[in-house]
Amino acid sequence: MPNGSNEIPDWLRRLPFKEVRFGPGIVGKTSYAVLALIALWLVIAWKISPDALQSCALIFAGLIVTAVVVWWISSTQKFAERNPAQAVLEGAEFVDYKKFEAQTKGQETIIEGTAIENPQAQPRISRAQDVGDE
Repeated sequence: MPNGSNEIPDWLRRLPFKEVRFGPGIVGKTSYAVLALIALWLVIAWKISPDALQSCALIFAGLIVTAVVVWWISSTQKFAERNPAQAVLEGAEFVDYKKFEAQTKGQETIIEGTAIENPQAQPRISRAQDVGDE
């Protein structure tokens, strides 16, 4: 696809990349990596020119990135097979799942309460006290 201009085509600008949202965990991260790899190959196809050296360099760079992404995806899939809950959930969702898992096993869960301040922490001086001292 030889193209002399450096402008991005209108059809590529209209693609809704900002609206794409993938799920949490490894599945979502892998989806972003695959989407980025597809975008990379679209740019490589767009930048291919009659100059053999430039075209070979672009294709070689694309193959290296593809190899890294394939390695990353395979290693994350192995992790997902060993740790399915961690692979699918993130953050608070994973903590809630672990609480649910503990409850189904009959274990006690941590009771949520008020936060206790650190007794060794330095006392805080509010701005209202500073103004009253003057």
